[in-house]
Amino acid sequence: ESVYKVLTRNDGKTLSLVMSDEFNTENRKFDDGMDPNFDAVHKPDYTNEAIQFYNSSTEYVTTRDGSLVISTKAIKTSWVEWDFESLRPKSGIKNYTSGMVQTWNKFCFTGGVIQLSIALPGRHDSGGLWPAAWLMGNLARATYEKSTMCMWPWSYDQCDGSINELEAKQQISACNSDPGYGMHPHQGRGAPEIDIFEVMPGHSMPFTGPVEAFMSSSLQISPGIAKANPKRPKNGLKLNSSQIWYDDVKLGNGAEFNYGFWGQECGPERDPSVNKIHKYMEDAISANRYLNETHFDDHHLYTLDWQPGPQGYLYWYLDDELILGIDGLSIQKRTGAMIPMEPMYLILNTAISHRWGMPEPCPVASCSSCWRCYDCTNPDCQCSLPDGMKNCKNLPAEMKIDFIRLYQDLEDSSHTIGCSPDRFPTAEFIQAHPLRYMNWMPMTASSQTRYWSFIITSSVILLLLMIAIIMQCCINRYKKQVPGYSKLTHSMELSGMLSGTLSEKGRVVEIISNERFI
Repeated sequence: ESVYKVLTRNDGKTLSLVMSDEFNTENRKFDDGMDPNFDAVHKPDYTNEAIQFYNSSTEYVTTRDGSLVISTKAIKTSWVEWDFESLRPKSGIKNYTSGMVQTWNKFCFTGGVIQLSIALPGRHDSGGLWPAAWLMGNLARATYEKSTMCMWPWSYDQCDGSINELEAKQQISACNSDPGYGMHPHQGRGAPEIDIFEVMPGHSMPFTGPVEAFMSSSLQISPGIAKANPKRPKNGLKLNSSQIWYDDVKLGNGAEFNYGFWGQECGPERDPSVNKIHKYMEDAISANRYLNETHFDDHHLYTLDWQPGPQGYLYWYLDDELILGIDGLSIQKRTGAMIPMEPMYLILNTAISHRWGMPEPCPVASCSSCWRCYDCTNPDCQCSLPDGMKNCKNLPAEMKIDFIRLYQDLEDSSHTIGCSPDRFPTAEFIQAHPLRYMNWMPMTASSQTRYWSFIITSSVILLLLMIAIIMQCCINRYKKQVPGYSKLTHSMELSGMLSGTLSEKGRVVEIISNERFI
């Protein structure tokens, strides 16, 4: 293993090994708190229209034969959880179950060269899976949507008026003189994303023809090129001479721009402001490269070279062959954004979504009977699936990670280890916003019983209260309709004030009685 202690970067600098996981210990557990670096996620995935549940058990995430193994199966998972919007329990079900591990808030780094040896899951010609290896800034927790709002994927540290209503878009902006939570004044913060790879296996769908397996490597950052800019590229269309993009982007042999996705508008789904001031653009500077069956059958080396800061860069490699290179000065020139300087953590997962690994099926008019069914175990849903997913032929599947190694320049102050470094703290902010980051918890049978007991008890009390109110209304109405009723009541109250004997009270009652029937 001493062979792997150093790495010589392309610029000639020697980097030192600062972290490695060779996964040589068998049957490791990655439930929350079980591992010093990794946590397996246990929750439904609501991002990107995912149709899988992430399970943290060793059935889906463990180590075996010297590899970290992430499994995906055609097993349904159902649950009941508390809905904070409707303030009541809601049930859910996912047709597939898979695994995700992340090092969020446990192991983060900034800068260096990270290498992963990975064999991709499933077959190269069988669509339906979405394996990925990626980094995200520690101020957002992947798949926890509340933590990403107006935080993802900002990498911007300016306050020059070039972006209208910046503080409504970037939660921690350079315009803020007192951000609190241990943050530095006038420092823009966020949670950018670097995708080491996202893989779409080859597939064939009705009316679309065959698609070869490919991987996408991307930097996703905000701000992006303005939505209103007529020269902004359109998703699904190739770049042409009338449009603008980032200069000096380097594409390796066999790589091309990912014209299917140039970026998107971000912000809250419902922006109540008149001018939609909370909406902002993100750009995906991304390249695709075709893969073949060996990338699924054997381990291959995926490398990211990351030099942080405005004058930094990002380079992606597959088996030491360049895929994509991005220069920091080019980004700063176009939008003012910068190569990420945030502490970032690693995520490894296999998802299933019709937005990526399972593309949209044929038009509704042609196969309305199973539109968006996506259940490979259901005979009535097969027309909405790629050929390789029909009848679950591609499952179960395993992504195998042989090792993860991180190298850094020990003399470069921008290369750091830790999730809350002094220059880019995160700890106090995360601690002060627990609802954004806390682990997902389903409602247990006992908690559901307590909830429904509370609902029934509350309903009975409310019903009794309504009955009491109705009775009081009837009494008040009766008082107004019966002649002399108010005088009777008044005289009875007077009788209660008398200190006399029974004969005195009887006399008063007799007087009232005579008065009432005159």
